[in-house]
Parts: sequence; C-alpha cells; structure tokens
Amino acid sequence: MRHTLRARLGDRLHVARDDDGTALVEFFWLGILLMVPITYAILFAFQVQRAVFAVTEATRSAGRAYVSTPNGDTTTAGDRATTAASLTMTDHGLPFTAANFTVTCMSRPGSDPPKADTCFAADHWVRVTVHVPVQLPLLGALHINGGTVGVGGQHDELFDKYADYATNGP
Repeated sequence: MRHTLRARLGDRLHVARDDDGTALVEFFWLGILLMVPITYAILFAFQVQRAVFAVTEATRSAGRAYVSTPNGDTTTAGDRATTAASLTMTDHGLPFTAANFTVTCMSRPGSDPPKADTCFAADHWVRVTVHVPVQLPLLGALHINGGTVGVGGQHDELFDKYADYATNGP
C-alpha cells in the first residue's frame, strides 16, 4: 500500500512539474515589458541631447554673427544673429521661432547700460538666449500634445576691444 501511494504521488508531482515551453513565453513577455520602456527612455534622452547640442551651437553662432557685423549696425547684427540661430536649429531638425530667441547688449557691471547705438564698444558684450521645447518621442506622430521638456541655452560674446566698429568692423 505504501508503494502504491508513493507511486500515485509521484505521478501527480510529475504532472505538476510538466511545464515545458513556459520559460520561453515568460522570457519573451518579460523582455517586452522591460525593453519597451527602456528603449523609449533612451529615445527621449537622445531627443533632449540633440536639442541641448542644437541650442548650444545656435547661441554660439548667433553671438559670433552679431559681434562680427561690420560697421556696428545693430539692425544688421540682429538679422545676422537670427539667421545664424535659425540655420543651426534647422540643421539639427528643430523648429526655430523668433519668440524663443533673444539678443541683449550688456555692459560691464557698474557702468551705464549700453544704448542701442553704443552696443558695439569695448567692455560690452552680447548675450544670446535660445529656448526650444522638446516633445516626448512618438507623441507628435500620434497627434498628442503635451509631454514637453524645455531646453534653453545662453551664450555671452565679447566685442573686440581693439576693433573700430564705426568704420569696418572687427
């Protein structure tokens, strides 16, 4: 009797252990559940990094374009800075709007604030700022608004101390 009880329990235990193939299914679903969010987070990090690089380069190139304008014409300098920032942002595949772009003429702390016509002078510099919203990946393709992160950059560019901006620029 003891032998038959053990044989019956052994058969039932053997049936309970019969799970051939479920490890593959579990591995597959676990892989999907982990890989999809990780891949999405990596894509978002790449989007933000691309925007950071674009904003950094846009502010740098706009500042240099402003400062290197010949004859000290602030209108031409502003147009050149806007064009430089726009080209840089477009090259990186990001939108550029003039509302997210500012150019401010600055002076040495303790001195009088610069006027529009005296911006091109020694001890002055120009501060360029650019802000761009970065949307979460795939939300734009699904026409879902929201899920944006603001990325901004600022660059200060000094005017050349020895340049004669009144005649021919730097």
